[in-house]
Amino acid sequence: MKRIVAIAMLLVSANLAHAEEAPAAYNQCKACHKVEKGKHGIGPSLANMVGATAGTAEGFKYSDALAKTGWVWNDATLTQYITNPRAVPGSKMLFPGLKKPEDVTAVIAYLYSLTARQLTSLRWAICATQAVRGSWARAARDDCKSPDAR
Repeated sequence: MKRIVAIAMLLVSANLAHAEEAPAAYNQCKACHKVEKGKHGIGPSLANMVGATAGTAEGFKYSDALAKTGWVWNDATLTQYITNPRAVPGSKMLFPGLKKPEDVTAVIAYLYSLTARQLTSLRWAICATQAVRGSWARAARDDCKSPDAR
């Protein structure tokens, strides 16, 4: 049984690695940021950041300025920060910001796709684990059915 759970988890992590292709504009971001949860570069990991509170990724030391904004990362705050990180005086991010609106939109869409893919994969991992452990009744609930089977 442990082997099946391990295989399910490997499949889920392989799925995460194939999240939507990053747009060309993201190349400027990946010099400092990683998209794997808990793997920080010069900047924090961007995994599951959409909907999270700014300055809270575990294991990364943020500037006090960013941590104190109280921002929740969404379209508006991401647009503001990605176009002008210096809008938060004291932020450690040195990048001057993306200037083309289409680049900003593409990067934000990519960040949303990463968050959605990671949450979907987590849901499927939980369902697979329930099924392997014999909780067929729980695994058969609507939230564990394939979207195509609904």
